[in-house]
Amino acid sequence: MKDAAQSLVERYRTITPDGLRLAIRYGGDEHDIVYVRDDVAEMYSPEELDEKVKELVVEGLSAPPTQEQFRLFGDMNVVIRQFENAVVLHFPVEEFAGLAVTFDSGLAPSLDTLAEVGLDTLDSAGDQ
Repeated sequence: MKDAAQSLVERYRTITPDGLRLAIRYGGDEHDIVYVRDDVAEMYSPEELDEKVKELVVEGLSAPPTQEQFRLFGDMNVVIRQFENAVVLHFPVEEFAGLAVTFDSGLAPSLDTLAEVGLDTLDSAGDQ
């Protein structure tokens, strides 16, 4: 999943060089920051940034790819949350693992583009 996360960051930085804020990967109790934009890192102390990352992980873990109540829809591919100042995408990879990325709202492409690029990139990374 590390290569997939790095591929995702590279693709997103290509389509929105200044829009990507943060990218993390998580699995179980562990998480890694794959990318953090300099100005975002400067907004927080290391402890505060770690707390924000943990909040994203908890949010991601609350939306596993397989959900019994939606079993007829199939597995979930992406969860998108749009806020006034940011867009958050979660890509669940396994039951307790996934990737989360955040963007500035004003600099992000359309939500469809963000989802499609993410899913295509993760699908391509999974084929390698």
